[in-house]
Amino acid sequence: MPGDMFGSSAAVSPDGSMVAVTWGLGATVLDTRTREVISQVTLPAGEGTPRPAST
Repeated sequence: MPGDMFGSSAAVSPDGSMVAVTWGLGATVLDTRTREVISQVTLPAGEGTPRPAST
């Protein structure tokens, strides 16, 4: 939507074994060696909740 800001962020664990990446309304934690998804968090989109730029 015009005027909406979007982007992603990344953070690496102190030992370098995991990386967390944000996307739209969520975040994914990956194993840096295998690229396996360790955890994923998705926020529910509801009225008044910001939506990803692609919607």
